[in-house]
Order: sequence, then C-alpha cells, then structure tokens
Amino acid sequence: MLKYELCRLIKVCYLKLQRIKNATDIEIVKMSIEPSTNGSIQQLNITPSPVSVHSVTHEELNTSINPSTVSTHPVTQEEFNTTYHYVDIPETDLFRTLKKHVARFSKKSCLFCLLPVLRWLPTYKWKQNFISDFISGYTVAVIHIPQGLAYSTLAGVPPAVGIYTAIFPVFIYFLYASSRHVNMGTFAIVSVMVSKPVHSFSTPLDSNSSQTITSTLHPLYTPTQVSMVICLVVGIWQVIFGVVRLGSLSVLMSETLISGFTTGAAVLVLTSQMEHVFEIHVPYRDGPFKLIYTYIDLVRMIEQTNYVALILTVCVVMILIINVQYIKPRLAKKTRFPLPIELIMVILGTLISKQFQLSEMFNITVVGGIPTGLPEPSVPPLPLIPNVLVDSLVIALVAFSINISMATMFARKDNYKIDGNQELLA
Repeated sequence: MLKYELCRLIKVCYLKLQRIKNATDIEIVKMSIEPSTNGSIQQLNITPSPVSVHSVTHEELNTSINPSTVSTHPVTQEEFNTTYHYVDIPETDLFRTLKKHVARFSKKSCLFCLLPVLRWLPTYKWKQNFISDFISGYTVAVIHIPQGLAYSTLAGVPPAVGIYTAIFPVFIYFLYASSRHVNMGTFAIVSVMVSKPVHSFSTPLDSNSSQTITSTLHPLYTPTQVSMVICLVVGIWQVIFGVVRLGSLSVLMSETLISGFTTGAAVLVLTSQMEHVFEIHVPYRDGPFKLIYTYIDLVRMIEQTNYVALILTVCVVMILIINVQYIKPRLAKKTRFPLPIELIMVILGTLISKQFQLSEMFNITVVGGIPTGLPEPSVPPLPLIPNVLVDSLVIALVAFSINISMATMFARKDNYKIDGNQELLA
C-alpha cells in the first residue's frame, strides 16, 4: 500500500513540474510527507519557492566559471582512445584489402622473397665470417661422404647415389632457403622411408636371387629409377604446400613432438643398422610391428653372426666416441680445422678391406666400386608416379618437419626468423 501511495505522489509531482517548466519564474518545490499510523500517506505539503529566470550573457558566463577548476590540457586522439577504451574495427572489404596488397607490391620485394640470398649476400661480412664458414663447410662436406654412402644402403640404392645427393641439393637450397645454417643432404629417417617403395616397386637383377621375374606384372624398374620418381613427387608436394602457404603450420609443432619424433627416428635408424653390425641378412619386413619382428628375426638368426664384422663395428664406434669425447675438444684449442675422423675411418676401412681381402676371406659385404664422374641426366619413369603418391606425401611431410625443426633450433640460437613457406619451396 505504501509503495502505491509513493508512486501516485511521484506522478503528481511530475505533472506539477510539467505545468511550471515554461513559466518565466521557476518555483523550487519543497515537499514534506506526513505518513499516517496505518502506513498510508496522510498529507503531502508542496511549498513553491519562486526563482527568477533571465538570459545570461557570454561575459557573465565566463565570470561565473572558476578558471582554476577547468583543465586546459589538450587531449589527443590517442589519449582519448586509451582513456575511453576505443577499439577501431578494421574494415573487411575484400576489394580494399586486395587494393592495399597490390599497392605494396614491387618487383624487388617479390624477388627478395623468392630468393633470400639476394638480400643477405650483398651485406655478407667476408673478412669476419668467410674463414669460419669455409671451415664449417669443409667439415660438413667431409661428413657427407661416409654419411651418403651409409644412408644410400638404408634407402636400398647404390652407394654412389648418396654422394650425388650430397652434391646437388645444396646448390639449390642456399638460393631459396631462409635458414643460414641448415645443410641439405641425406638423412637417416628419410632414407628408411624411401626404402619401402624402393623395395616394393624395384626389381634388382641379383645373380644370387632365385626369384623368377616376369615383365607381365609391371615394368622392370631399378632402385635408382624408383628413388628418382619419389624425389620428383616429394618435390612437387612440397612446392604445392609452399604455394598454398602451409608452412605456417610449423608453429603447431611443439618441442615435445619434435623430441619424440627425433627419438623414434633414432630407434628406427639403429634397428636398420643392426643387420649390418652382425652381418645377418634379415628378411625385409613391412606393415605394423615391423620393428618388433625385425628384432625377433635378429634373435633367431644371432648364431649366424659374422664376428669379424662385429669386431670392426665395435672398433669404429669406439674410435668415434674417443674422438668426440677427448680428441676433438683438445684439438679445438689448437687449431680451427677439425679432424675429419669420419673420412679417415672410411679410408682406413677401405685399405684394410682391400689389403686383407675381407670380402673373400671373411664374407664381409663391401660397398663395391663407385663410378667416376657424374651420371648422365635421364627422365624418371613417369608411369610410376601414381604408385608412389601416398608414400611421397608422407616423406614430404616428414622431411619438412625435420628441416623446419633443425632450422628453428639454429634460428633461435642466433636470433633470426625462419619462413616455413620459403623452407617448403627451398
């Protein structure tokens, strides 16, 4: 009931003020409310007080304002936006966006983006960095020789192919790459992945093989031809990914993912070398649980171990460990040129194998002869492309993941940025 009476009184006051708002004299209303004993309003007293209203001139207004209470500091647009939390909503007009990008386009910037070497090569500090870079390049080149020979056997191709792989890619990669330290060449996990389609689609003519090869099933492809097709399709996949700007997905690769992938790759590479350590010809396995089946076969055939090959492997591994742990740190204090222990071991192993006839007397598998010069250019067997599309897609993604992880690691160390799309193109 009291609420209803208050609402009614407010309405009456509002109507009263409406009647006097246009008058020359405005009355200031004084209200007093006297409530009754039962909670209702008994009497409302309204006492008007006349106030004279007249026009005010500009001089009078300025005189009435106290200058000390008025701020004369000008407010900029940025301060206003910050004070009142103004948020500028960008325009989403497609035409204006395209126009802005086209206006910023220039042939020079496009060329620098396509070939980053044109940006950094003119400013390269030859006196400060050339000697150090030359030593680094020499070291990597020396390592590429035994590494290419070893990883070519993982891929199931002739050893000379591994050396060719260490020569040509680097001349293309340094022109297009955004990384300053990554070197392009053979890699263990990629070689293992290439071996699967090579074994599936190649038909090596081995004189010791008792298989009957029929040309009615599919044409005869050598392992080198199959690997050529795989490399071609992998390159096509990576160029497509670079054009559609999928290199930005590299930011989704966490440190945990890269570490786990690297560890898994190391286990696969170690497993693939075990048959060469014991000189046991383990049957080729494919599909799920390939790793487990390979170790089961090794245990079953462990009695066929060639002890001469095992002793040679242990000796080489021990020499490499001693070099890394003891010789290399001490030698680095005296000279800037590292000891090419890998190349030395290849040369010594070749001389020992030739002098003691390890292949004939102890049945140790040797690499064989490596042809001199470079092979003649040839066209890959294009009809094989549909058969290797899926395998090449996986290899392209894995190769990019390895490359971008290494490039990112070096870039963080030397404080520069990596362009994932440019790495795909390179």
